[in-house]
Amino acid sequence: MATKTIGELKRKIIQTKNELSALSNDQNPIPELINSTNLLRANDFLTKTDEKKSELLTAYDQYSKQLENTLTKIIKIQDQLKKSVKKRSQRKPIRKKTKKKKSTKRRKSAKRKR
Repeated sequence: MATKTIGELKRKIIQTKNELSALSNDQNPIPELINSTNLLRANDFLTKTDEKKSELLTAYDQYSKQLENTLTKIIKIQDQLKKSVKKRSQRKPIRKKTKKKKSTKRRKSAKRKR
């Protein structure tokens, strides 16, 4: 099974919820039909809704696992960054190089040329 992205899983969840909602809208007994026919329709409805609910649970399970994996990676990166910052703060501070004064010889020679 190929791993799906969080976005793909979220779209699957939304799609399954919409399909389940559409099934729920179709479930109204028809008074003209006999009772046993309405029971068969109800049974068919329950079977279809159970399938969609199972799909939804599977999608939520995959989605939560993907989120957990992502969160684990983020926490590892955060720990690495903390260690890196700690190492840098423990190092001796880098001294800024001070600018050396220009020698007076250069200045004098530059003035003479003008």
